[in-house]
Amino acid sequence: MSLLELRSVSKTFSDGFKIDDISFSIEEKGIYGFFAKGKEGKTALATLLCGACEIDGGEMLYKDKAMHASKKQTAKIKKKIGYVSDACIFPCDLTLGELLDFTGKAKKIDPDKRARQIKEALELTGLSDKAETILAALSTSEKKRAAYANALIGNPDVIIIDEPLAVIDSAQRDEIKKLIEMLGKMKVVLLFSKSSNELEELCSYAGVLSGGALLAFEPIDELLARLNKTVSAILRVRPKGVELSEIVSAIDSIEQVVLVKTSGTSGAINDLRLECSTKEGVTSLVSEAVESLGAEVVSLRFSTLALSDVIDALSAANEQNEKEEE
Repeated sequence: MSLLELRSVSKTFSDGFKIDDISFSIEEKGIYGFFAKGKEGKTALATLLCGACEIDGGEMLYKDKAMHASKKQTAKIKKKIGYVSDACIFPCDLTLGELLDFTGKAKKIDPDKRARQIKEALELTGLSDKAETILAALSTSEKKRAAYANALIGNPDVIIIDEPLAVIDSAQRDEIKKLIEMLGKMKVVLLFSKSSNELEELCSYAGVLSGGALLAFEPIDELLARLNKTVSAILRVRPKGVELSEIVSAIDSIEQVVLVKTSGTSGAINDLRLECSTKEGVTSLVSEAVESLGAEVVSLRFSTLALSDVIDALSAANEQNEKEEE
């Protein structure tokens, strides 16, 4: 049974932006990320997943039940979804405890259960001592955690977080990251962000949105491996009188080396960029080839694609496909 599933969902918003034929399925707890540059569907998809608006086509399923089967069904499912917006805007004259109580009443949670959930939410977010504090008096980090506490009321199975680290300074980010990681062990957490670094650090799965379409949704390591067809490396050599062209030729003759190019010079040291079919055995083979000429290997450093590289490649491929279809 899928906890959350979209089947060919489409929606055209009042400003003309369109979510186009999006499908994905989430079957277990964890942290799932959706990346988009600018207005590429991030907030639009988050809005749909919250049940805040109807869809034009397709199906949205929560535990195999259609979210929009009826108004009663939609209202019931919406209670099991928590939402944290990118901007923490609260009624400043309320205390944190009053805010959580108001949310519990709005979700029609009975008084005893509501009190337990408020206590648990405050404990989980480290705000137990702030229940009587006016919201306006909370620090930026505390306000962000208050938004998480508010989203936990109703004991939702799914929590949607738009820009998880927005308005948080670097000194407070670790607190929020730990909170997100803890929630991911208990619930389905969906992160929507313009920062690929945040998603790569926090998520097990990543979705890439572009132009209202979902270009990919898969484990981050598989997403990286899919486009990481060669292994990149930077080789730093000290020629010691050997012609650089000879060194390049010797390295190029190695079977595992697909490409070798000069990359730069720093004093007596030259940088070469290598693209290899595999990482295995390359270090020793390159060292032997260079040293046999009388030159010296200073360092050989391998690197792989970052999520941002994969996103750029997917977006470029999607744009090219759209041009070919025109």
